[in-house]
Amino acid sequence: MNDLTPYSADELRHMRRLILAAGFNVDDWTQRLRRSADFIQSLSPAQAGIVAEQASAIAAACDDIGTPAEMDAALAEVGAVPEPDRQTYIAKQIIQIRRQHYPGPLNE
Repeated sequence: MNDLTPYSADELRHMRRLILAAGFNVDDWTQRLRRSADFIQSLSPAQAGIVAEQASAIAAACDDIGTPAEMDAALAEVGAVPEPDRQTYIAKQIIQIRRQHYPGPLNE
């Protein structure tokens, strides 16, 4: 999809679907993710860059979410999570995808 990101088109679509399934706007969610990378003091500059890069990759084509069936599956997946826990659930899923591309301490 994009030579500047390690994430596949399918991974990016999956992350966008999770965000939307939880009732969030992709642009708003990724902006918050980018801001958190700047303000979490425990992150090194390299870690903050990885988080910001992931947020930018997710937001790059925010309307590209895959098929209606894939969106239905994401709605069912997120719908099984209690509403107050959905933000945390999505964050953990996105971190898990990041860890596949950036193993080790840089991805925390």
